[in-house]
Amino acid sequence: MAGNSEVSLTVIRFLPYNGEGEDEMEKKLDDGLVTWFWVKNEGNERVIYKEVVVKNGDETVAAIQTMNHSENYDLWIVGRKQGINPVLIQGMSSWSQNHELGIIGDMVTSMDFGSNASVLVVQQQVLRAYNGVSGGLLGRISSRA
Repeated sequence: MAGNSEVSLTVIRFLPYNGEGEDEMEKKLDDGLVTWFWVKNEGNERVIYKEVVVKNGDETVAAIQTMNHSENYDLWIVGRKQGINPVLIQGMSSWSQNHELGIIGDMVTSMDFGSNASVLVVQQQVLRAYNGVSGGLLGRISSRA
């Protein structure tokens, strides 16, 4: 997406205030991916990377609503479930109606949000080991080789 000269890309990473609620392994994985992304797109003027520090779900909602009102986005790509710091979405699950979209996905697709943008909800697939062999496609391939 970032390689297309007709596309501008804004990546927003929400971080908890003072690192509260962070899973150390998830943070290391995220940091590595963000570093790779930034190095790859460092000279691309159409790519913007921002970090937003929040203390709770209310601040997360406020930040997303501010982004929606101050920028014109055509596509929101949001994650769901796996690896989300609970501090970032604290208090938001009580009003979430479409659980298959995740809490943030539900928010940005709601009529109250007031966006005409498309929404893509992504979810990390977690492969679990069974007798030392992954249950995913890679495990099935390597166990037959």
